Amino acid sequence: MSSSIKLAKALPPRSRTVQGTYQLSATLGSEIIAAADKRFEEARSIVLRWMGRRLSRELARRIPPPAWTGNSFEIDQHGQMYGAVTVTDLDLWVCRMEHDDSSVAARTWSVDVALRKVGSEVILIERTLCISLTTCVELVPLNVPRVIRDVIARVGLNDVIPISGKPWRLETVAELDTLEQFLASAARTLPVVMLTEPEPQGTRTYKVARFVLDPITAAKDLEGLAHVVVMPRGLGFDWTRKVGRPWSAFNGAIRTYRPGLNFANDDAYRHPLAKLDEIVLWEYQGVLSSKKLLGEEAFQAFLKEKAFHTVASRPLRQEETLFYRYAKARALSEAAAQQVGRAGVEEELKLEIDELRKQLDEERGEKDYVYNYSAELEESVQRLEKERFSLRAQLDILRSGLGQEARKQVPIPESLEDLEDWQNNVAGQLWIAPKAIGAAGKSEFKNPTLVYEAILLLANEYRQMRINGGQEYKTSYQEGLMRLKLTEARSISESRVGEQGDEYYVNHPFQPGKRILLEEHLRRGSDRDPRNTLRIYFAWEPQEQLVVVGWLPSHLTTRNT
Repeated sequence: MSSSIKLAKALPPRSRTVQGTYQLSATLGSEIIAAADKRFEEARSIVLRWMGRRLSRELARRIPPPAWTGNSFEIDQHGQMYGAVTVTDLDLWVCRMEHDDSSVAARTWSVDVALRKVGSEVILIERTLCISLTTCVELVPLNVPRVIRDVIARVGLNDVIPISGKPWRLETVAELDTLEQFLASAARTLPVVMLTEPEPQGTRTYKVARFVLDPITAAKDLEGLAHVVVMPRGLGFDWTRKVGRPWSAFNGAIRTYRPGLNFANDDAYRHPLAKLDEIVLWEYQGVLSSKKLLGEEAFQAFLKEKAFHTVASRPLRQEETLFYRYAKARALSEAAAQQVGRAGVEEELKLEIDELRKQLDEERGEKDYVYNYSAELEESVQRLEKERFSLRAQLDILRSGLGQEARKQVPIPESLEDLEDWQNNVAGQLWIAPKAIGAAGKSEFKNPTLVYEAILLLANEYRQMRINGGQEYKTSYQEGLMRLKLTEARSISESRVGEQGDEYYVNHPFQPGKRILLEEHLRRGSDRDPRNTLRIYFAWEPQEQLVVVGWLPSHLTTRNT
């Protein structure tokens, strides 16, 4: 192993950074090659040819002939390590390349590719890591490995749907159901970039093509990084009605739906939306371009860099594959078990222990970047928390000084489709869960003004009552309920809440992993007609001093309904 690779791995954790630049977890497609065994063998040959080209170029050596049928090998010479190992009891084949960076001193690269056959499926997982000194200032380049494009072209790769360098052009309303299921699939690992069609030329400020980014060029550029979906203007209206305005995109905007999407509980802001006016004025200068790019070209480079960050930070399906060091240790264990009672068993076991130790040290090093990043992130979160509470306190003081005049200045929209944007008027006082905003956009309730007035009542009088207590605030809140002809009541009994699963819970807006029970609700009407009946389910979050609205304006399920 080269001196720089040894140096990089011997350095203490705080002296180096390990950055994941690309990874992919996908299954081999069956359209080109039907039999799983044949797909496995073809993909292994593609990977070996890819390794062999670099091995020949760097070391003037070739892949050993037995390796082409799955035999293990390892070549460690002049700063390069090329190896592959088969673990027969797992139907697993893994290879690794370790090499110096060609231009940056003391920077090394580690690339793993694993193939594992599970029933009729063949899983492929690739991971690329870059190890640098913490003092290194050179940007880490971002590239989709050539081997991934080769496998896509010759065998095919699926991420729920095929991964390709071609856009998915939506044509029928029926396809929207498929799209919705695909976006919400827990198995999806790549982001989805949706291009939408602008309004007719005469109604917009900027002159652009039918789609602000060329779908064919964008899809090819994002091959192996993201799926590209093309939404024509006509279908865009149906899409908005289906998923709700907060989750939609239209009029030339581009939306990125990240993996792990949950339409019911996720925050739509986690899935970025860029409007047409923003895209044509975009500026980019970063790891993908040293010179400043402008407009559509800049935004496409920005999209690509963000896609790299998304795929590199997603957890891999570790239970379905084992990378090189561990796989090699498993193979040694198999060999040792077959040699029980024979000479050399003790030596085999020693080798296995040594390999396991190497793996442990290596995995620790590969997790350094996660540790360093999470520590820095925690510090940033703490700073932001302090700033958020400070800004909220200042906002409360300003609102208090303005009194009822500020309340009168809050606009009341005519439609609940505007709820997402309107909620900025109660920022810091009340938070509306994404599933509530989505439900509002699809609602048949015929009195939107009442909904907005009820939310203002919760954001102001109710919140002041919870913060300050006292009869004065309680009376003010009760008078507001009477004015709006609303009643407050407990939403569901503790003994029955478990019967409804997650329906009466929402995710905490600021504390990942924590859920909030919607204990209370405001109500008006009881004829079960969604056009006339209002229900607003909410809870008080004392730590944040925030009203959390989790559902409106219709009933949630109870035993009675």
